[in-house]
Amino acid sequence: MSVIRLKACYKEGTDINGNNSNYTYDEPTYVVNGNWCEVVMNYIRRNAQGLGVRRNDKPALLVETSLKGTTEEATSVQVIDNSDIIHIGLGCSTGIKAINIDLIDMRGSSSPYVASSRASMIEINIGGVFGEVWKFVAKNMLQSVANNPDFITPATIVNQLKIRRNTMGEAYGARYINNGSARIRATLEESNNDFNMTWYQLQYGVLQTTAPHYVDNNTAEAWIRQYDALAAVADEYL
Repeated sequence: MSVIRLKACYKEGTDINGNNSNYTYDEPTYVVNGNWCEVVMNYIRRNAQGLGVRRNDKPALLVETSLKGTTEEATSVQVIDNSDIIHIGLGCSTGIKAINIDLIDMRGSSSPYVASSRASMIEINIGGVFGEVWKFVAKNMLQSVANNPDFITPATIVNQLKIRRNTMGEAYGARYINNGSARIRATLEESNNDFNMTWYQLQYGVLQTTAPHYVDNNTAEAWIRQYDALAAVADEYL
């Protein structure tokens, strides 16, 4: 007896990908080492409805980079592997303000600017105290504080996060870090372990000698912006 295995069936006259031929992508993650960051993500040959889409013929990434302190953008094109899951790892300095990533199909196109886009544009703020690198480092630090009652936050991490030890904007050194670390812990405890607190909230908490250390973002921002040296840190990448 013959056995017929039905792999798929289609309704006549319908688009098998649901009229959506765009790839989807995983949310980017970040690997941070000092002033260097790698953006890691995957494009998947499946649309938002969970249906497979036509494979890219000549896939490439169009990457636009915005630099700190300028309105100009640098553009690069990177040819990538053609597979059902496209792994992406983009290295960049944390001096970069933002990057825009577009998955394109270069087949039949003489220029990447006229090539067809095959996914939604990804816009990522990289640098500054509101960028993804800051959020990544801060979350890891706060989780370390929550998980270890003896953890003392290193001055290198505090300074990487641009947390200042006073309203004059002075950086932390070994002499003051124990005090700063204790205030970070107090802020986290009052927040009920809010690992996603903003720079305004964390900076506010560190500068308070008594409770409350933790306040909402708007209250923290208003207090911080009374001091020019601290406002300058917030505005560095804006």
